[in-house]
Amino acid sequence: MKRKTLLVLQASSVILLAGGLSACGGNGSYSPPAPTPTQTTTARVEDQFGIAFGNDFRADPNSEPSPVSDGDLVAVSLTAEPVPIN
Repeated sequence: MKRKTLLVLQASSVILLAGGLSACGGNGSYSPPAPTPTQTTTARVEDQFGIAFGNDFRADPNSEPSPVSDGDLVAVSLTAEPVPIN
């Protein structure tokens, strides 16, 4: 009985020591965590035509239509520079 108790005690101490050493693992060098990238805000494509157009474009399809005012309808010019859409 004494031999079995001694064997269990030795095995448990080996397991505890191994667990303690594995917690200290690594190669001795510390590398700090990578910095989080800063978020950049880009203008939405639909806002290039005006904030009012962008808001109306993103509105719920079943919502009330927005009232038309002067300046909402712009004459089409075939010689104007096109608006780039990415």
